[in-house]
Order: sequence, then C-alpha cells, then structure tokens
Amino acid sequence: EYRQERINVLTIENYPVYIPTLCADASKPIHLVEGGLKNINCAGVVAITDDNLANLHISITAKLLRPELIVISRVDSHEVAANMDSFGTNYLINPFDIFARKLHTAIHTPDLLLLQECLTNSLNIESCEALSPPQQGLWVLCGYGRFGKAIYEQLKDVDNIKLVVIEAIP
Repeated sequence: EYRQERINVLTIENYPVYIPTLCADASKPIHLVEGGLKNINCAGVVAITDDNLANLHISITAKLLRPELIVISRVDSHEVAANMDSFGTNYLINPFDIFARKLHTAIHTPDLLLLQECLTNSLNIESCEALSPPQQGLWVLCGYGRFGKAIYEQLKDVDNIKLVVIEAIP
C-alpha cells in the first residue's frame, strides 16, 4: 500500500500472527523485492489496486522475476487483461464482468444465484434473499463505458429483454 494512513488503520481481528507492512508504490519492482517477492517463502502475488497500470506492472514484474508464482490481478480493461495474460498472470479478476455475469444469472436462473450467494456468504446465511430483476421488457442502460459494455454483452441476446443504451459521449 502506498498510503501510510491506510496501513495505520489496518487491523486483522482475531489473527495473532504479525503481518509486516510496507508503505511504497508496489508498481515499482524494487518495492516488490523489498516486500519479499524474491523470498523463498513467497507463494504468490495479489495485485488489487484500483489502477490497471499499477496492477499490470506488478503482475509483469512478479512473472518476470518469479515465473513459478501464482499471480492474481484485478483488471477492468480487456486490453490490459490481454497484456497481463500474455505474461502468464494466473487469475484475472474483472469486477465489471463478474457483476454482469451475476446479473445475467439473476435474470435467467435467480435460484442458482441465490444458492451461490448463500453458499459463499459466510457473514450472514440468514440474510440470503433472492434477487429478482425483471426477466422481460425494456431495460434502459445508462452509460456505455467498461461497466455498461459488460452489462450489454451479457444481456443483448436475452430473449424477452430489449436494451436501450443512453450515452452522453458515444
């Protein structure tokens, strides 16, 4: 983490093991090495900043210096994802695509989504309620950026749903 104030408030409840922290820009290779990338006990790297290019640099550096490591990276651009993939990043997590797939599942098979959510929600199993979006009719999709495109791709071929896209800057 490059913001010291975020490190200062980091607490892991009920976890008695000391976890070292480093306030630095992880997209710089020297800081990844300082953080333990070359340590024999390093088992993997998780790049989940809110910056695609930082995550790209982290993923590439990790794979070039330690190709055997598991690298997991957050990315919300298909172009950047392709670049990460070309360097062997093991897992690419696109939050927009994940949400779009969940919405698609909620429309087609809401009970399946409910089951998935209940099985993966360790916080409160009693709060599992089905998401019931309209399964037919007109949907107005406001915004056609990366998120809007992901939603559009999941819903464009759904029977009984008509999409209208509103975008200020087409």
